[in-house]
Amino acid sequence: MADITPNIGLKKPLGNESADIVIVNENMDKIDQSLGAMSTVPTISKVVSGAITELKTAIDNGGAALNTAVGLKADITYVNTRTQDATTSAKGVVQLNNTTNSTSTTQAATAAAVKAAYDAAILARTYAP
Repeated sequence: MADITPNIGLKKPLGNESADIVIVNENMDKIDQSLGAMSTVPTISKVVSGAITELKTAIDNGGAALNTAVGLKADITYVNTRTQDATTSAKGVVQLNNTTNSTSTTQAATAAAVKAAYDAAILARTYAP
């Protein structure tokens, strides 16, 4: 008896079995049907494992999940537009800055910038009168 792949249920012949052209064609049809419909799913904004899970769900549900998956793009866009920039009084997204002379209140210093400033302070203290 053939093994079944865990993600989308394709049939694989065992090592001691011959490939059955009917099963190969069924597998090809299953893949073609799934990938053809997947062209409308916005997977660019998602991880690959999420797209694979959607594909399996779509196959299991006869394609009904694809309509739901297409709606996920709106949710992802909503989350992306809700991300706020950080301020000195609010949490949020910040850009890292590697310089030691910035006065920005919207960027955060990297560990390299902090170490460079620390090293400069130690050096200045060494030579201070």
